[in-house]
Amino acid sequence: MQWYGEEFQFAAVSGWYEEQFGRPLALFPGDVNESGEQVEEPIGEGYALPAAGIIEVRESFSENGQAMIVETAEDAMVTAARGGVVIRAGTDSEWGDAVVVQHEDGTEAMYGTLDAIDVNLYDHVQSGDVLGAVTTSDEFEGGSFMFGLRKNNEFIDPNEVMTFD
Repeated sequence: MQWYGEEFQFAAVSGWYEEQFGRPLALFPGDVNESGEQVEEPIGEGYALPAAGIIEVRESFSENGQAMIVETAEDAMVTAARGGVVIRAGTDSEWGDAVVVQHEDGTEAMYGTLDAIDVNLYDHVQSGDVLGAVTTSDEFEGGSFMFGLRKNNEFIDPNEVMTFD
């Protein structure tokens, strides 16, 4: 993947800022408890399916080591699997039109081969927010897109944190 070098660690800066100055900086607006403290979700919890009406996984993570190709309904919208900040929104040589969302815990979700992108760089998104539209082709009955996860510059099998059944 051509985009990735060193990414700015929004979550780390937010944590440092809050330790030094308190809560006012909201790089990752989200769930807070009654005392106003951020509620953290461990990796593997809090992920939603990145599109409604998933038909099947057409290419698994084990086949390419970066992502899975998911087939869904032709008119499906690709949605954020978890809240965070959009750190990439544009065209990539490997992923086509793609969006990358950085989550508070440092994981990144990548959504590729999209037909349209409906978010902008540095937008804050919540789980379920629309990121773009699936691509349609003669290869699949419906639409399709690529979905991948990374943590610490290592790709993670999405099946380890969510179920695509």
